[in-house]
Amino acid sequence: MRLRIWTTLFLVTITQFAWGQTSGSAKLVSAEATAPELSANSYAVLGATPEQEALVRTQIRVMQPDVYPLRVLFVPHWKYIDTTRTFRLHVPAGYTSAMFTHLPSRSVFIDSDRYVSDDSLGYWLAHELGHLAGNSASENDADKAAREYRKRLKDARKPDGFPGSLCSRSPSARETDSSEERSKDEVPFQLYNDNLIIVKATIGTIKNVNFILDTGTSPTAISKGMSDRLQLRGKTDSLQTLNGTIQTQSVVLPRIQIGPLFADSIRVVVQDLRFMERNLGISLGGIVGLDILSTGSFTIDYQRRKIVFGPIEASEKAVHFETQVPFLTVTAKIEGHEVRLLVDSGTWGLLVYRNRLWTTQERLRFDAKSLVSTTGGAAAPIRWFRAGVSLGKDNLGARNVAIADVDSDPQNDFDGLLGFAKMGFHKVSFNFENGLFGWD
Repeated sequence: MRLRIWTTLFLVTITQFAWGQTSGSAKLVSAEATAPELSANSYAVLGATPEQEALVRTQIRVMQPDVYPLRVLFVPHWKYIDTTRTFRLHVPAGYTSAMFTHLPSRSVFIDSDRYVSDDSLGYWLAHELGHLAGNSASENDADKAAREYRKRLKDARKPDGFPGSLCSRSPSARETDSSEERSKDEVPFQLYNDNLIIVKATIGTIKNVNFILDTGTSPTAISKGMSDRLQLRGKTDSLQTLNGTIQTQSVVLPRIQIGPLFADSIRVVVQDLRFMERNLGISLGGIVGLDILSTGSFTIDYQRRKIVFGPIEASEKAVHFETQVPFLTVTAKIEGHEVRLLVDSGTWGLLVYRNRLWTTQERLRFDAKSLVSTTGGAAAPIRWFRAGVSLGKDNLGARNVAIADVDSDPQNDFDGLLGFAKMGFHKVSFNFENGLFGWD
């Protein structure tokens, strides 16, 4: 799980799942290191409920992977943790794993207590099948293969395919929308502190609840107050984050809907958002994260203050995501230095970790008016410098680059964060079908 380390006015404590794999040499009992190729139905699904097994088999059949698993195992959390230790699963610092593939035995392990929801199972299972397709432990290689599998899943849901999409229209919308224009849905938003996107959501039967939309967060979180109001009961876990070990609770949310986007029976984490509420001056129901957002393409239109869900038009101003799991990253250049940046709608501009910095201290400027605060209330002035920035073929010109006054863990595969509001972007798009981040 990940904790956000910086925003414009405060640090948001948010978590993110990592979906890992291992190519280690540890063996399963009776596991074949070199097994014959499997047919679409000859693999085993173990430990699953009948509904889970039916869903997994349907999704794999639709995806038609290049390499089938030998087995898909649903295991309780304690067993999953024990298995990851046995196979020496590598998980980047600040993250926890909820699904991984053991390549030698071609076995996919799923933490039945922690995977996000049945609706999103296929999205992440496609990533694990990507590992098998390339016989590679590389997350980037796996996600490239997963793009085609996810496309097949999406095509199967139009409109008579199997159900289970996280990012779907309601049945009435499917029946009434027939044109390309009407296939897109718009959700208005308000922009707070020049970076935080606030949308209205329906949680269970409670309507018009303020939620932050954040591409730099996963899984989705709800406030402690909202959890108490819905009388949700969950379990407490100890989680290792970039700021140390914290205690957090996860619960199953019966339903969340934001315009056409909805999820049923989704597992979310519970957060104390009172500090954020005081800073924003509004009540918050939670934070909708990448676990829900990444299941369908959308555009953030800052000029019109709209989120537009639906197909993304081709644009020259676009770059491929370097990674989509466990987070979205792109490659940019700052003063000719190549950096990998986490694409984060909750960050106002461009930030680089201090231990990934190449410039001299003499160039850094201090801004006592803009403060970086933590959830505990501590604050410090922002340090920044001016530098030329390019993204893909687009020269964005000189931009302010903020310096995070913390060190990124060496295992984290990114150098900083890319926000949007202060970068001069009027629109940003997330084309998950083609793995593209676009801007205008």
